[in-house]
Amino acid sequence: MAGLVYVQSIRIPGNYRPSRLSTDQKTKTVKEFWSKVQDFGNAAQRNDPYEWSVKRVQLNRFLAAMDEIAASTPSGESGRVHRAMAEAGLTEPAIDLADGSMTLMVRSTEYNRIISADLAFSINGQGRLVGTLSAMRLGRLPLPRWLVQERLGQIKALLSVDDEHGDQGEGRGMAGLSAGDMVRLLGEILGGIDGTPIKAELTWPLKKKRVRIDQIEINEKRLKLQVVPIGRG
Repeated sequence: MAGLVYVQSIRIPGNYRPSRLSTDQKTKTVKEFWSKVQDFGNAAQRNDPYEWSVKRVQLNRFLAAMDEIAASTPSGESGRVHRAMAEAGLTEPAIDLADGSMTLMVRSTEYNRIISADLAFSINGQGRLVGTLSAMRLGRLPLPRWLVQERLGQIKALLSVDDEHGDQGEGRGMAGLSAGDMVRLLGEILGGIDGTPIKAELTWPLKKKRVRIDQIEINEKRLKLQVVPIGRG
């Protein structure tokens, strides 16, 4: 039995394909990321319902360059994201999409194994975002839910510490976003993974435009959001 557990834990999931980018590729990916963010913000200014989507391959590039993306904000600090990941014992994140769900994967530096979490997101009857964690694995070995919550708690705590200092004296850069805005958004998304409904609303910094995510669609190639303005006349 012990041998079987070991073999299952060291197996690398077939859908674990983290992007590994060169310095030049990361520079291009930072521009690509902000272009996608700007598309979302520009659409929010028009006060009409709109659709915004991002491809799986883009999501993986963004994950590979997330330290450079965070550093590109006005108060961004190179290495900040990597340090937070290292403190949580995680590296090389990746994402895979399927019909109606996604799998987040990351290498554990403590165990040198791949940790996977299967997630589904939906909008409930009250218009709130609900994230459901259906399974978590070490390699291909199922893991107990308490371990999932422990790891999420570590990351949330690190984000909350950053958020306390994220906007002090900083300006807003590309797409009108600051590093603190990004930290808070990620923290809110992680907060919904444990099944707690959270507001599916965003206030865009530029002109304080408020929008609501009305529908989330996920297939093997992309994640798509249906977005509607709030309080338009």
